[in-house]
Amino acid sequence: VAAAPPKPAVVARAEPIDEFAEVPTFGRPQLAFQWGLRALEAGRFGPAAAALEQAVTLDPTFALAHRRLGDAYMGLENWKGVRGSYAIFVALKPDDPDAKRLKAILRDLPE
Repeated sequence: VAAAPPKPAVVARAEPIDEFAEVPTFGRPQLAFQWGLRALEAGRFGPAAAALEQAVTLDPTFALAHRRLGDAYMGLENWKGVRGSYAIFVALKPDDPDAKRLKAILRDLPE
């Protein structure tokens, strides 16, 4: 008697992991900034903004976190947030090479 042919193996497909689905609570501004920057680079503007908001809350003088928070708000079309974040960056770093460009962006933002 011939043996029955083997059944094909069942391969479970795992759902892709969304590392930005839940924003952790950070205790250090640099950790929040790094996580937010990764989310921003992945185009995940909401989680990026949430992490970067933590960074600037933990360290209000963290100029680059304000700058990148403005970028996240730009992706969310949160013009008030963009204005606030970019203005704080410019106030903290008026001589930064990016400050002049950000001032121009601030002038041209929609209401």
